Amino acid sequence: MDCDHDGPALTPTDRPPEAGEPQQPESGVNAPVDRADRPWRRALRASVTVWVITHVAYAALTFFAFFQSNRPVPKSPISAFANWGNWDAEWFIWIAEHGYTGYHGEAIDEERSAAFFPMYSLLIKILSYITVEPIAAAVLIAFASQIGAFTILHRLVERELDSPSASRTLWYLVAFPTGFYLGLAYNASLFLLLVVGAIYLMRDGIWWAAGLVCACATATRSSALLLVVPFVYEYLRRREFRIGRIGGDVAWIALLPVGIASYSVYCWFIFGDPLKFMHAQALWFRERDWPWIGIYQSCKILVTTPNIFANDVRNIMDLGAVLFVSTFLVLAFVGPWKYRRDQWALPLFGVISMLFVISFPSADVINRVPLLSAARLSLEAFPAFMIMARIGRNPTFDRAFCFIGVLLQGLWFTHFLLDHFIG
Repeated sequence: MDCDHDGPALTPTDRPPEAGEPQQPESGVNAPVDRADRPWRRALRASVTVWVITHVAYAALTFFAFFQSNRPVPKSPISAFANWGNWDAEWFIWIAEHGYTGYHGEAIDEERSAAFFPMYSLLIKILSYITVEPIAAAVLIAFASQIGAFTILHRLVERELDSPSASRTLWYLVAFPTGFYLGLAYNASLFLLLVVGAIYLMRDGIWWAAGLVCACATATRSSALLLVVPFVYEYLRRREFRIGRIGGDVAWIALLPVGIASYSVYCWFIFGDPLKFMHAQALWFRERDWPWIGIYQSCKILVTTPNIFANDVRNIMDLGAVLFVSTFLVLAFVGPWKYRRDQWALPLFGVISMLFVISFPSADVINRVPLLSAARLSLEAFPAFMIMARIGRNPTFDRAFCFIGVLLQGLWFTHFLLDHFIG
């Protein structure tokens, strides 16, 4: 049956509720909600549960990693958990402490620091003024952001799909091999919080709030500019794609680029270059190219110069993540698990997020990992994980995904803790 309309579609969602699932006559933003059901409390409880379980596991693995390595065991828990702030986290913390100039006292580092957008570092600086050390502030912000992001995401998925899928979406995100980045001192969880929050508000038609959240997102990462696509689609969909029905509230979309515009002005003042954050990418060996180039280069390296004990492991990791997540983004539009057309704001954001990730391959001729960090950045395409959760009604898929994902994550997280680069 044709599902390309705004009403309920005869898809796999049209079935008796699963165990523990609340009765919902229809899914989507127009679905009636039982006020006694307390959906936000249920979402928060699910989010906190996931956070507690995963972080207990991360803490245990942190100590295990040091005992099983040749490195000295940390003298205190604080020094052990300091490794949760490796690599990119160090840049965010240094920027919070010293600003974009004077980083490590080297000109090249000042230039490279511009690639890191300011929102996360700004929050670290504010919190460190009030209470704690910068590293602790970075971790606390990441913790709070993950719980907030998962709470909103659970509610979003519950409305769009169903309650069991909402729970599975959270677990699939943290079980993904790079899911540990959402719980560490990175801006990944903050960005997810802002993106999911923005799309949730768009689905509710609260345009002024969506615009404000989008502005914060574009101050966190440049890819947040892609939120213009779901914003425009959702706005026009609600007006049946009729130009004559566009109202003055469309002006709230002008808030979307405020974050990146503000950072551009700052770069102009500090570096004399309003596009310094773009030009700094070259210092990280990033270059804009066609989306398929990075995939082609990764495959070519794997075929022509196989070395499973060196960077090929990272090539397999990043290439595998891109292909895996992209498969579910395709299934978001075709097949029995696809979204309805009135829900297309979600998969559209997922697709353009993945295209953005693979359109800036690494040109580092020494490390030779074209899709560098793609496995981590794939977490941004959260609508793909919603489709995974739909398919996860199948017990075999559900158990296979969780087992393989957790196994690989344990290996990669241990590697990360021992100060080896993952992505």
